Amino acid sequence: MERAAPDRADWPADLLCYVSPGCHRNPEQDVAFGLQQLVDIALKALSPAVNDTTTAIMALDYLGELVGRLARREFSGVLRGDGQHLRVLVRVYSFEAYVQLAFDLVRENVRGNPAVLRRLLRALARAASQVHDPARLPVLREQATLLLACAQASLGTDYERREVQCLYDELSAAWTG
Repeated sequence: MERAAPDRADWPADLLCYVSPGCHRNPEQDVAFGLQQLVDIALKALSPAVNDTTTAIMALDYLGELVGRLARREFSGVLRGDGQHLRVLVRVYSFEAYVQLAFDLVRENVRGNPAVLRRLLRALARAASQVHDPARLPVLREQATLLLACAQASLGTDYERREVQCLYDELSAAWTG
């Protein structure tokens, strides 16, 4: 849900208490940066050199919870004004962009790992269960469908493919509304 541009000042009088200019991004002020850090942890854990499924799964649990929290939020517009003049233009991600950031790269790197594929499905279901606006469900459904296709194409045994399919079927009510 995008919020309309405000007709009066939409920041607190003590704005500088909420902003700390600096050289580096931080998760407190930049949610996308925090998501990217978790994605990086999952990707490193999934790399052939590390091959740490447990760490990847833990990162996915956090990603699912963070995307779930984002699913409940209203996103502000890109304009900030004082009621009369435009004062700041900020970069704002959409819910869809956050979901893609959280799950696309992990999905692309999880081929052949049934445990992580199943946990990705659970993370999507956790996020979907927190959606208040049904218009946000299609992006989660798309991610789940892509995961299922990845599982069918990359898993080595019928047993593993059935396990992922059964979990998808069990959880699908979450993202179909």
